[in-house]
Amino acid sequence: MRRYTVVWWPRASDQVAEIWMQATNRQLVTLAADEVDRRLSDRPTEWGTVVKGGVTCMAVRMLRVYFRVSEDDRTVEVLDIIPADTGIGDSDATGV
Repeated sequence: MRRYTVVWWPRASDQVAEIWMQATNRQLVTLAADEVDRRLSDRPTEWGTVVKGGVTCMAVRMLRVYFRVSEDDRTVEVLDIIPADTGIGDSDATGV
């Protein structure tokens, strides 16, 4: 099976770094981010729910991840990451 390349937008990288900095258990955030990469590099279309314009949202542990899959390029763009327990709506989290 051919894998997907996962590309994190700078904003998403900054967001997960901020979550990590504020976490009481940083190892759990690291494990969650690693799990995001694993899921999205293998079968990205099997995870989450499409929220708008081809953007999909999935929860991985304490993270809510917004991403877009390009089947033609076999790439996944991680657009936004927010703490899963925030009250932020889908339209507020992604700038897409």
